[in-house]
Amino acid sequence: MNDNDEFSNAGDVLKTLFERILPEEKDEYFHFFSGWEAIAGSETAMHVFPRDIVHNVLVLETDHPLWSQQIRMRQEGLLKIIRGKYPALEIKRIRVVIGNKTQLETNQDVKKKIKQNKSSVQNSLSNTEPTENTEEAQSFFKLLETMRSRGDS
Repeated sequence: MNDNDEFSNAGDVLKTLFERILPEEKDEYFHFFSGWEAIAGSETAMHVFPRDIVHNVLVLETDHPLWSQQIRMRQEGLLKIIRGKYPALEIKRIRVVIGNKTQLETNQDVKKKIKQNKSSVQNSLSNTEPTENTEEAQSFFKLLETMRSRGDS
């Protein structure tokens, strides 16, 4: 698609934007961040979330020192899972940071709102045009959530 092409819908615009921002690694990167709960477990994911990947180091943010310790104890197992499912990310180690409690609470509030609004947005999109793949739409919203949380740094 070149700059003179017209977009048929907002999804085309966003897809093109993300393809330009996150070439090649976008799928692995996106699937990793959106699949964090499946990797870490739902209870852990409520207190620990991936903040970024920098120079093959996964930066995890926790809301309490006890969760940081928990992650350090599980580090080798988490790395094994991540390397097996997402080899293209080439994650070599994990760095754990304790986040700003207020910021984490705000992040959790935003995540709740995103989950609440995701269905209504998807329904409105599907009412205006047929969606080829609802899984793709869900993945897109998870990517937006990830990008939003990365912007809080």
